[in-house]
Amino acid sequence: MRLALAYLEQQHVSRATLSGVMRLLEYQAMVRAVLAEMSARRTTRIVLDLRDVAFNLSFAETSGLPDLNLKLGVPLHYRVAMVYLDYSAKAAGVRLYEVIAGNRGFYAQKLFTRYSDAIEWLAPSLEGHARSDRAEGNLALHGARGKPPVMSDQENGRFIGGCHLQQ
Repeated sequence: MRLALAYLEQQHVSRATLSGVMRLLEYQAMVRAVLAEMSARRTTRIVLDLRDVAFNLSFAETSGLPDLNLKLGVPLHYRVAMVYLDYSAKAAGVRLYEVIAGNRGFYAQKLFTRYSDAIEWLAPSLEGHARSDRAEGNLALHGARGKPPVMSDQENGRFIGGCHLQQ
């Protein structure tokens, strides 16, 4: 699995872009690397770009990820935005993680199908605090402005719904 870490200075957000196959050992290494990056940057917010990841985790492993995060030292007050492709085979596992973590009261975290919506959710408000959850519900389902999400990847020119691939 490949992991690229970056820091979005304007938003004060760390970004992890992942690709390849993720197994439990790779997941643990990714969490450790992300924690080190966030500590170095003194941020509590991260966007995880999972659009190019193929998860190779069992149901039991996926169900245990929130507890594993605690064991690895992920603080509960971190804000985590996960970007994924809703129609992919991995979508069920990502949604399962979100539901289990949310039901256990772990983390302020949400799933998104649009990178821009994830960044908007993580961005600090004028008061210097992270934006609150929107009343219309899950942004992955409704988009940032209450509209259905568009399946596009504007940062690298791909438009998924219309077969426009510009690499």
